[in-house]
Formats: sequence, structure tokens, C-alpha cells
Amino acid sequence: MRRLVIITDKEPEVKHLWNSWEVASGRIEGDTLTVKMRNKSTLIVEAIDPQMVADIVLSHDPTSEIVKGKLGIKSVAYTEHVEDKSDAKAQLIKALKTLLDEIDE
Repeated sequence: MRRLVIITDKEPEVKHLWNSWEVASGRIEGDTLTVKMRNKSTLIVEAIDPQMVADIVLSHDPTSEIVKGKLGIKSVAYTEHVEDKSDAKAQLIKALKTLLDEIDE
């Protein structure tokens, strides 16, 4: 199955390939569509008709590209979620300390 193509304003030479089932939630405010992905990344699309863009993102239709200039889209921004490894390490240490404290009691 082909994936939906997302091309951001910052990186017009890069094509992000998405499956609509990767979407966790979406929100429309005015002319802005905000889509949160299951991996905690975020897509923000400003468009004349953000509902139409949302329908395309969620429709499993790989024939359309979400890119500035098409479908009345004014801008496309993507923020990739990067997990902080040090935070995970600190959480693990805290959990182990708690577990050891409970064992000693």
C-alpha cells in the first residue's frame, strides 16, 4: 500500500511517508490543522480548508500530497518527537530505587 506523502516547508526535498492509522488525534482551530501521531510527532498544516486536508490525511488516500501550494495549503510544518535517553535512564534509576526501598521494608 502506498503511503500519504507529506512535504514540509523547511525540507521541500524530503518526502515524509505516513499511514493514516499512525494518527493518534487531530484538531482544527481556524485555518490550522494539528495532527498528533502515535510516536508523539506533530504535523501542523495551515490551509484554506483544513477539514478537507484532514479528510485526505485520514482517508488512506495516497494519491494526494500534503504540500504548500496544493489543496489550498498555506504551510506545512512537522515536528519529530525525539526521546531523551537521559530522561529514560533517570526514570529507570528512580524506579529501581523505589523497588529496592520497598523490598527492604
